[in-house]
Amino acid sequence: MNSEKWVRSTFVLDHQMVDNIRYCSSRMGVSRSELLRELGAGPLSDMAKLLRGLPSNPTEADLRQLSLDGLDMIEQRAGPELATLLHLGGRR
Repeated sequence: MNSEKWVRSTFVLDHQMVDNIRYCSSRMGVSRSELLRELGAGPLSDMAKLLRGLPSNPTEADLRQLSLDGLDMIEQRAGPELATLLHLGGRR
């Protein structure tokens, strides 16, 4: 493990999640750590960006704006890929 780039961490997860992580990483031919890094990198970065913009004591307006910003972020991240998948699957 490259200690300059990676940090070891411990999590408590339910059995089903661990089974799913193990299964998916095995099927994809990647380590469990690599799978979780790949799955979490973008979404966690996006969530942190959203939450950094939220005041410590948010108003209802701040929370509404957070929701709208979150939807925009989801659309930016998933929109093109989702459109491609729907098109390939014959759905529009």
